[in-house]
Amino acid sequence: MQTEIQKLIALLKDKNWVARHSAVQALVNLGAKEAIPQLIALLNDLDDDVRCATIVALGDLGAKEAIKPLIALLKDKNWVARRSAVQALGDLGAKEAIPYLIALLNDPSWVVQRSAVQSLGNLGAKEAITYLIDLIKDPNRDVRHATIVALSDLGVKEAITYLIDLLNDPNNYFRSNAAEALGQLRAKEAITNLIALLNDPSWVTRRSAVQSLVNLGAKEAIPYLITLLNDPNRDVRHATIVALSDLGAKEAITYLIDLIKDPDRDVRHATIVALGNLGAKEAILYLIPLLKDKNWVVRSKAAKALGQLEAKEAIKPLIALLKDKNWVVRSKAAEALGQLGDKEAIKPLIPLLKDNYVCISAKQALDELG
Repeated sequence: MQTEIQKLIALLKDKNWVARHSAVQALVNLGAKEAIPQLIALLNDLDDDVRCATIVALGDLGAKEAIKPLIALLKDKNWVARRSAVQALGDLGAKEAIPYLIALLNDPSWVVQRSAVQSLGNLGAKEAITYLIDLIKDPNRDVRHATIVALSDLGVKEAITYLIDLLNDPNNYFRSNAAEALGQLRAKEAITNLIALLNDPSWVTRRSAVQSLVNLGAKEAIPYLITLLNDPNRDVRHATIVALSDLGAKEAITYLIDLIKDPDRDVRHATIVALGNLGAKEAILYLIPLLKDKNWVVRSKAAKALGQLEAKEAIKPLIALLKDKNWVVRSKAAEALGQLGDKEAIKPLIPLLKDNYVCISAKQALDELG
């Protein structure tokens, strides 16, 4: 092993960059901590790929002696090198790098920005809170998401006050971001404000408010969410249906049944799923006709929902569905029949054991039926 490691260390000086790059990767795979001094020297390699691979290797090897040269690389001209250095410093627990990482929150590369945010969160950098709060308004979604996670990790209560104020910002983009962030930060003190936001003129903001309310488990929002089932925007209606289902809002069942005929396909799909999840037995008579719908997704979701609802009156139409041209529909019909436990389904299920797409579902159903 030592001989092999020595040969690889020697290769770090090879004229061919591919050989140097391969040697770096091989050394880290071997956990060769004795190569750390030579790897640190390689941080000045002229080849970007070799330099980046070396940065990652030093982080993986836990090379705390590399922290200072890694900090210097935060100014590297290559954004991949900067990002790699940021990640390595985070992995190494390099608290001395915090001021330099804060400076990178303004890096021209959003990928570097995001990595800096993540490392600051991992390092518990309370001194970065003010700067992180400003990034909640960043135009890049990935940067915003990383910022919210970091603030959550840091337990930042002062961010919640700032975000609640931001719900009244004239810019709908900021209102939407703030609503999303409050949900991810589990800010229950914002529930009243988020309910008010359900009437926002921007559909994006309304949808963010809906999603955050369900993240907060805000059952007090159910009556307000029910009114949103008539929202003119399909995405808002869809998000509201999912939210009501997740909140276990049985009082929404009557209103959801009306949405079975919604003009938007995705809204209809979500409605069927929600009715099944909510145990809406009063919806059974409305779901059975959907087993003949021209859309296969509707047929498959209706079959699954009827199984969940233990709809004995759906047994015959579900048996008929075992011959559907779409294998997903056949599979969901078989699963539903297994759940319903009626032995009438045994004989029509047996041929499906030879159906390559549905045989597993058919066997499970037959096992349930005994």
